[in-house]
Amino acid sequence: MAAAASVVWCLNTAWSPVIQQAISQLPDEGRIANGQLQWNQATPLVLAHNGFLVLSVDLDEPEIVNQATDVRCTFGKTGLCWGSLLGQVSIPYSTQYVWPFNRTELEPWWGAWKPIVLGGVGLTVLALLLLMWRMLAWLYSPLVRIIGFLLDRDLDWRASRKLAGAALLPGTLLLSAGMVAYGWQHLSLLGLLLALAVHGAIGWVYLVLSPFWLPRARSAPYRAGNPFESSPIPPAHSPTDHDPSAADSRRSSRPPANNPKKPANPFGE
Repeated sequence: MAAAASVVWCLNTAWSPVIQQAISQLPDEGRIANGQLQWNQATPLVLAHNGFLVLSVDLDEPEIVNQATDVRCTFGKTGLCWGSLLGQVSIPYSTQYVWPFNRTELEPWWGAWKPIVLGGVGLTVLALLLLMWRMLAWLYSPLVRIIGFLLDRDLDWRASRKLAGAALLPGTLLLSAGMVAYGWQHLSLLGLLLALAVHGAIGWVYLVLSPFWLPRARSAPYRAGNPFESSPIPPAHSPTDHDPSAADSRRSSRPPANNPKKPANPFGE
């Protein structure tokens, strides 16, 4: 939940103001239909930007818009172009749907659906993290089981899976803190990517070192005698068999024989 909340907070802080400002700069008429953007103003045009995101329109060459931001999004004639330090990708518009691209329709839509969009992003991140942790816990559990076996630790398969899942949590907390620092502009996009790599390494460190703090395995106590009886049978040869005093004590502790006792004569002997 902390990781999902950090992602939602970062999007609301970094991207949401740019989207709101870009919508206010759109014309009153415009749409995306038949796989093409219908735009009646001069381009290239930067709609809004900050240190995190820039939104622009360029019907001729969407690649030429290059602002000093982390993520660049340019609406071209036939597709949407996304770019960052990781590279650039173009996504063509759908020819089956008609999308509004004007201030009159998008401004009330974004005002009404913004909380729902951010909430959906948070729930999606939460579900993906839970699914990913469960899969990685199953994947890493054999390694944890082997380490526990070599160290002679009290660790079965169920405990190995739980330990593998718990080992992923400290790295996720670090990445969540990195998202908050990125939203406060205390961390660059390159630093955020570095935190993404380090958070995986932290999980491996906890995965390997945690079995050292587990209790050692204890072997089951030995029970002499027949294992199918409720109480163990004493050994056949006991040291007390050669001790006369012990034999006398055993004889004295035996119950009397089951012989019928004559009733006393009420009229005398």
